[in-house]
Amino acid sequence: MQHRHTLHIYAEWALLRRARRRAARGRFTPASAAAVRSAIRCTAAFATWLDNHDIPLADLTQGDIDTWLSEHRDRRHVRLFLRWAHERRLTANLEISDRPRDEPHCWWSESEHWTHLRRCLHDEALPLDVRVTGALTLLYGMPITRIAALTRSDLTGGSPPHLRIGEHPVALPPAVHHLLQRQADHTEPTSAVGRITPRPGWLIPGYAAGTHHSAPALARKMRLHGLPARPSRNTALLALAADLPASVLSDTLGISISAALQWTRRAARDWNSYLAARSSEDRD
Repeated sequence: MQHRHTLHIYAEWALLRRARRRAARGRFTPASAAAVRSAIRCTAAFATWLDNHDIPLADLTQGDIDTWLSEHRDRRHVRLFLRWAHERRLTANLEISDRPRDEPHCWWSESEHWTHLRRCLHDEALPLDVRVTGALTLLYGMPITRIAALTRSDLTGGSPPHLRIGEHPVALPPAVHHLLQRQADHTEPTSAVGRITPRPGWLIPGYAAGTHHSAPALARKMRLHGLPARPSRNTALLALAADLPASVLSDTLGISISAALQWTRRAARDWNSYLAARSSEDRD
């Protein structure tokens, strides 16, 4: 690997040096360690790509970067490495643009939206945790990180039943409440050694005792069953923002007021386009 020496210097004198400084200040957490490992893995993958294409750092061009970007998702860690390399005159001044932001044009059509919601509510072939996550994403635009962290105490009975999402409990349609109650009553998780563990408070418990389901793993499971979170959440938030003031949207869904304002502005700007897209599909 022709870039091994450069990668070693970068990891030792940039990544690990910065990590040691943070640790000395008492600010190095397990998440910080995970970020360092991720940076090393991503930079090593980029160096391997350069080796496979026989491209020395000194000969790296913007065209090479654009080719790499078309094949890979990571940008931030490689951008930092290239900035470090340029400061040491190992490369030219190369640019890695940010990935396009999650704009609401990535949505389901109305028919797709209701088709997926019906699957979540009624398709017994889908895993129960997928159905619960999909229903909450499609109806309330909840991010998977927050769904994974829901507890059984967030679900309350009564007439109508409620789920605590933001500052105030949100009334649940009967079918959604039935689905969430089934999940809450689901069999206790089993530990790695096979014994039954005490029932934790999580609505979607993880494999290890006392933990909730990993959000990234849950997102992968959703994609595997044809329910990617991004269009589901965008469609729900766009529809809700068209009907609710930003302050109500923020309180009801537990999102920041700035995020709620962004969604209401997007809804005001793009709602007509969304309706036009839906109408066009219905005519087709």
